[in-house]
Amino acid sequence: MPARVASSLAIRSREASGVYAVGTLADARRRGVGTAMTWAAVDAGRAWGYDSIVLQSSEMALPMYEAMGFRTIVRYVTFSQPAPDHAKFAQPQEGGEFAPTASPIGHETPVPPRPQ
Repeated sequence: MPARVASSLAIRSREASGVYAVGTLADARRRGVGTAMTWAAVDAGRAWGYDSIVLQSSEMALPMYEAMGFRTIVRYVTFSQPAPDHAKFAQPQEGGEFAPTASPIGHETPVPPRPQ
């Protein structure tokens, strides 16, 4: 069985489908895996009939989402207390940071076409 190196999650909401939990292990990055996982979540949203797909991005992933056709609508900062020892898996790796940027495709903007 191939190794599991990436994840993504598509969520249904009232007005949009959300793309969450997109992540790729460091050794598998820069090979298109994150893009493929994001497209899989976008495709699920389209299959559910949504015209709007929303996501949040780290600074590291923002260029990937922009290349896919997403655009930044709003930037915000989140604040949190240090993670307890049992939650260290949630910490950014390789000098990353938690500085999410909401990069949704709004209601006035159609979902970008998936490249053929």
